[in-house]
Amino acid sequence: MDIQKSTKTLELIQQERCNLSTKLVEKRAFYGMTEEEINTKLKEQQDWLDSYKSSLKIGDHNLDDAYNDTMTKVDAAKTKFDKLTHMRSELASEHHKVKESLEKLKGRIENFKQELRDMPSETLEEELQALISDKSGETQYHESIQNQIDTIKGISHMVKCGCGEEYKVEVVICL
Repeated sequence: MDIQKSTKTLELIQQERCNLSTKLVEKRAFYGMTEEEINTKLKEQQDWLDSYKSSLKIGDHNLDDAYNDTMTKVDAAKTKFDKLTHMRSELASEHHKVKESLEKLKGRIENFKQELRDMPSETLEEELQALISDKSGETQYHESIQNQIDTIKGISHMVKCGCGEEYKVEVVICL
């Protein structure tokens, strides 16, 4: 039964490690792409603002509106960038927690005998099935023996003695 639990635990550990790694890679790629997009847009807006400011007179009313509009967009981009930075921090924290979990699981695996760690999962499954089969056969054997004992206990016979007395003869099993 321990082999089955060990096999299942090892399989679950491997599946969890793969799932977590895949999620982390996907999140990292998404955050990297988002960061690049925001940086590109911010750079484009800053370049546009610089060129727009140089082409118009400082006192022009349209420039003030465009400048205010652009500054609003820049502030929004900075807010998105700060949010992205916060999300990266959370991702790093989550990554650290996953690493800790994997280290704990590795520690649990180390508690298994080397022979069990080296055996393929299929072999462990076969051994488990053989043990379960042996246990089932042993249980059937014990039930058969108990049935025979119960049958023997039920044997009794009345015997009549030459003197005329009748005696009951039975099997008594002392365990």
